[in-house]
Amino acid sequence: MAYFDWTPDLDSGIALVDEQHKILVRCINELHEANSRKDFAAEGKIIEDLIRYTVEHFTDEERLMDEAGYSLSKQHKAIHQRFVSKVGEMQQSHQAGQDIGQTLLDVLHSWLFTHISHHDRGFIAVVQKHLAARHAENETIAAEEAVNAAFVRPRRSGGGFATVADMEADSPQHAPKAQA
Repeated sequence: MAYFDWTPDLDSGIALVDEQHKILVRCINELHEANSRKDFAAEGKIIEDLIRYTVEHFTDEERLMDEAGYSLSKQHKAIHQRFVSKVGEMQQSHQAGQDIGQTLLDVLHSWLFTHISHHDRGFIAVVQKHLAARHAENETIAAEEAVNAAFVRPRRSGGGFATVADMEADSPQHAPKAQA
């Protein structure tokens, strides 16, 4: 049985964020399994991996917030930093031989659930709006490139590319009419 089950209400709607959150949940569940087996060495490795991946996740999340211009980005980053510091302190306790497995699990579960359910909800709408605008912009650029590809072709002579005006001039309806 999993210690922490991912449920649809935790989905943010941002694929990268959701996938990373699910990986963090898997790490917490792995830590629970190691703690249940009393495998101190495995706990240490999982804690190390969890911290490394959490920092990577926070970096991605913070980049998204900054790109979207999220007004509370600074405060959200401070929450991230406090969490990394707290888990780092617990890692040091573990390395010193203390059995912090269950305490750490409780902290991780509570923090991640609360963070996803409450703190992350604040920036999600802003990031989604930004990503939608960027997607629309990319679609516009792709459409413009498709139009240009359709209407710009290599010139038959002289090198370079023919423009729409060149193509119109080459068309039969624009050819000089023969004098009778």
